[in-house]
Amino acid sequence: MRFLLDGSLGRLGRSLRMFGIDAEMDTQDLHYLIGRAQREGRILLTRRAVRPERIPATLKVIRIKEDHPERQVVSVLKWLGSPIPKAEWFSRCLLCNRLLEEVPSASVEGIVPDHVLLVHSHFRLCGGCGRVYWPGTHRANMEKRMERWAFEAWGDLGGEKGG
Repeated sequence: MRFLLDGSLGRLGRSLRMFGIDAEMDTQDLHYLIGRAQREGRILLTRRAVRPERIPATLKVIRIKEDHPERQVVSVLKWLGSPIPKAEWFSRCLLCNRLLEEVPSASVEGIVPDHVLLVHSHFRLCGGCGRVYWPGTHRANMEKRMERWAFEAWGDLGGEKGG
């Protein structure tokens, strides 16, 4: 599933990326967004009202009506229908949307703080922006929120553990 989100949905885009969902952001006008979504085979998520005659027949547009970012996430997850396996969670860069690459700790030496290297051995690197991710306490807090959203959208995930 590939989404294109308008500029008013930045927090939603970041949250969808946490689940490993391809969620590109763009701040251009609606006409441009419709064209880009169609060219790239993406589903357009927008807060704007779009007249049906402006939407090509081959393009799916979902209007996000919820104001609260957490409600927005749950509504998109419900729309997806089936749960995203936890093994896919945290597989995308939260900033630039690229897939992350598993890297050895030696390759992030000098990039992450020394104490992080002493405590963690699992690192993912974004080949786009160079950001490094590791499963620290921040990720654990994010995962708790994600599990709550997933439960609201899909119900019990069957005790599946994070990836």
